[in-house]
Amino acid sequence: MFKTKLAALAAVCIAYFTIFSVNAQTPNTSGNNSAQKTNFSFSLKDAAKTSAGVYFKDGTLLRTLWSGLPYAAGKHIEQWDGLDDIGNLAPDSAYDIKVLSNNVQYEWEGARIGNTSTALTGSTKLRLFEPVRGIAITGNTAYFAGGYNEGWPGQFKVSLSDPNSKTWIGRMKSTDQGSDYVATDGNYVYWGGYDPLENMATPETFVFATQVTNDAQVNFQKGVPATMEWGGTYASTISYMHAANAIITGLAVQKQGSYLFVARGNLNQLQVINKKSGQLIQTLSFSNIKKCVIDQEDNLWIGYDLKVEKFKINTNGTLTSTGVKINNSHMAALAISPDNKTLLLSDMNSQQVKAYNNYDGSFLWSLGDMGGYLTDASVTDRKFYWKDVRDEKLTYLTYLPDGTFYVGDVGNVRTQHYKANGTFIDRIMFLQNVYNTSVDKANPKRIFSDFLEFEVDYSIPMGANNGSWKLVKNWGANFGAKYDQFNKILNITTLKNGKTYGLVRIQDNYYLVELVEGGVLRYTDIIFKSRTFMIADGTKITNPGTVLGIPCALLKYKLLGYNSKNDPIWSDNAELLAVSPPVTAKDPVPWEGFRGDVLSESGNVIFFDYTRSVNGHSSGYHLGAIRNGDNKWLWKTARSTDLTYSGPFPADGSFDNGNGVVAHGAGGPALISGNNIFWGYHGEFWKQSQTNKWNHVDANTGLFVGQFGVLTSDHQ
Repeated sequence: MFKTKLAALAAVCIAYFTIFSVNAQTPNTSGNNSAQKTNFSFSLKDAAKTSAGVYFKDGTLLRTLWSGLPYAAGKHIEQWDGLDDIGNLAPDSAYDIKVLSNNVQYEWEGARIGNTSTALTGSTKLRLFEPVRGIAITGNTAYFAGGYNEGWPGQFKVSLSDPNSKTWIGRMKSTDQGSDYVATDGNYVYWGGYDPLENMATPETFVFATQVTNDAQVNFQKGVPATMEWGGTYASTISYMHAANAIITGLAVQKQGSYLFVARGNLNQLQVINKKSGQLIQTLSFSNIKKCVIDQEDNLWIGYDLKVEKFKINTNGTLTSTGVKINNSHMAALAISPDNKTLLLSDMNSQQVKAYNNYDGSFLWSLGDMGGYLTDASVTDRKFYWKDVRDEKLTYLTYLPDGTFYVGDVGNVRTQHYKANGTFIDRIMFLQNVYNTSVDKANPKRIFSDFLEFEVDYSIPMGANNGSWKLVKNWGANFGAKYDQFNKILNITTLKNGKTYGLVRIQDNYYLVELVEGGVLRYTDIIFKSRTFMIADGTKITNPGTVLGIPCALLKYKLLGYNSKNDPIWSDNAELLAVSPPVTAKDPVPWEGFRGDVLSESGNVIFFDYTRSVNGHSSGYHLGAIRNGDNKWLWKTARSTDLTYSGPFPADGSFDNGNGVVAHGAGGPALISGNNIFWGYHGEFWKQSQTNKWNHVDANTGLFVGQFGVLTSDHQ
């Protein structure tokens, strides 16, 4: 959540930056071809981290001498060898040597906004790649099914006395079963799902079980092994199928009785399995069977064929209808209260929880505002996000032993906790995979994570449940079906007309949308090319493209006003913001467009290349600056490591091209606050995992200030 603290951090940096400037003698006064070494000195009042560079008298960086090295208090004498950054002899001239010292402290808080975890970082922090799929409870322990979880288990558990601290269940650093369903009889926990990285035309689907006492996998007498495409092998699975249309759609287990029930809606079948041996007892036919749940008397409720019906389970595993039925064709989850009086049902059509009498099926009450988020993006504790214009979400309902219940508000990535009468208690929340974060350029209290909008109170220390952040909007409900999943709403700013706008990527274009207060996303008639974005005052910035041997330009178009729909109107006449010299493979130019900001407070135009070296480019520098209106590099930094580099994450602000990182998943955005640049490094497949690292650079000198963030291994 570093973005939310940039303004405060910038103030800290100003207080702690000290830049010494030392005149250097001309390194090559005789005109010969040998470099002349130059000694220089600087003094530190206190011990500090330092970076140093050699500059022409106009402020242009010639050579970075060192980055992020600690020095003790006192006087220090160092030497410049007279060479530039690539080892060439520096031209005959006068130079300044600048030393930046600082004691900036970074407080890493991880993903605190939108996360209710007790711990800031570490293995107990709540996190999954996808939203929670289901929860099963026995005693004081809740078991969470997490779907596909890249590189980590798809299952974890929490104590009901501390539901915001997790314990993984499964193999670490392995993409194994995607658990969509979970059920427990108090002895075993049954997990139903699939191999998430196999060909989904013929998915490998199955159930495995873990013991409540120690989380060890259960060996069934009739179990069979299942090997994951990118993970390990489950030694003993049941209800195993490797066939088309076999995805599991429901899971339930008797507590006193002998049977486990596995529904597969696309096959119109319900498997009845001995829960201890794993033997298949019956395969029953039910049209379009969905969810199922066992009540406290070991009866089975099944959602199928436009209704929900209650069955008595016979000793041989067959079913006999009790005659109790509920006509609801939009059921998406079921739960039974501990006193056996109430059946909860999630109605996907109305997006409400509905309660029925477990014995006669009569309607009791409903919870939730009709329609969810399809007409209003405002988030409340009485609205559920279970479907949008793109699809329906896999949700869940779970009763706790005390008669309270959980509702899976999956579109808002949170588990809502209610009293038996529907009164809100609290929530468990953590964000899923996030592909875009933004801050309203006109209002830094508005923080965006993909579709979600948070309101942040900077006067309160960032915490899980202290009011420092609040989820206030979800703009995803009417987000069109043809969007790019990796680019949600970005480049958000509130203009002087009081309207908030953002960009939505659809193929190679960006569509200007309005975030309508009291409503939903409104698509305007304005379409940008992919290399276009807005800055804080509404000025439109474009980059025609990047080609080797051709200067890379940034053009600006002034905001002139607004049309009859109150949408922005820009000048047709472009003004030059900055242009680079003819592009070389080593220049920090945007090969795949812009991520983040471009203008520092002092007017420097910041260029950032977030891609790994590929196809003859990105092999040199990745961050650079050109003065506003100028056409030469003021400084270049964030030099590439070699493609074959294998080692620790670079601590000096270098850009890692090695360690197995992929071309399009290396860097993140470059964000600017004042004259402070923070560039991110995502590191997709870095050492077969990922990173979340950030480097801090001074926008005026290009000198490295510091680094913060974590590696995936830090979260074990």
